[in-house]
Amino acid sequence: MNEIKIEKNLNRDENYSRRFWARMTKGKRPEYLEDKRQAMMGIINDAIAKQNGRLSIFVTRSLEGRFDEEDREQLSAFRELAKEMGYVLGPMTHNGENETASGILTKIKP
Repeated sequence: MNEIKIEKNLNRDENYSRRFWARMTKGKRPEYLEDKRQAMMGIINDAIAKQNGRLSIFVTRSLEGRFDEEDREQLSAFRELAKEMGYVLGPMTHNGENETASGILTKIKP
């Protein structure tokens, strides 16, 4: 298993996002990462254009009622991509009826 070093100078989202992308590379063709990145950016753009900034993605939950590690990694990857696109993704809340996590994207002021 690839070990991902946790960097003390990175914030939690940066570390989780790095773990997400490292996990995505396992056994995948090189183009997969860029395809995945573009798909996630498309989801963010759709949320901005069609959902009044509400981003919703499918997740699982651990038994303790908290997002599991893979969900945290995915949520952080979305948060970091949104930041690259000029948006802040607010706190994510879980909707148990449809197993999604939702948060609001807000434009970063220049």
